[in-house]
Amino acid sequence: MKNSLTRTFQKYLRSLNRWFSNTPERALLEAYEAAQRIKNIENEHFDHKKISLQSVKYTENVMAYWQVYLNKNLTIIKIRLAEFQLSRGIVNISNSVLLEKLKVIDEVVEKYAIKDGLINNTPLVPTYQPLKINDKEIKNS
Repeated sequence: MKNSLTRTFQKYLRSLNRWFSNTPERALLEAYEAAQRIKNIENEHFDHKKISLQSVKYTENVMAYWQVYLNKNLTIIKIRLAEFQLSRGIVNISNSVLLEKLKVIDEVVEKYAIKDGLINNTPLVPTYQPLKINDKEIKNS
């Protein structure tokens, strides 16, 4: 019983170690795939240009759809790159395939860096105005 438990625990630790040591590649692959999704939309729907109203003329609802898609994939890229950087500091890896994927990711992210900077540096200002209520009008009603 004790040997079986020890073997199971060791098997679990090996599996965990394998998962952790694969984290940099897995995280980078997910970031790369998100960048590729953005590039595919740019190529197929925006004449190989940045996803924006200036690239092509779409209705407001269509652009809102693409904006959500873009934001979702940019978020995936940011999170997975952070995971890649963190895990890469612990697990030392390096090869040309990783560098090519990072290059593609950087090309996509750079297109949207200005917009991202504006979003991050813009103070949050409420777009609504509080409703002013006149107590006299309420009482008279």
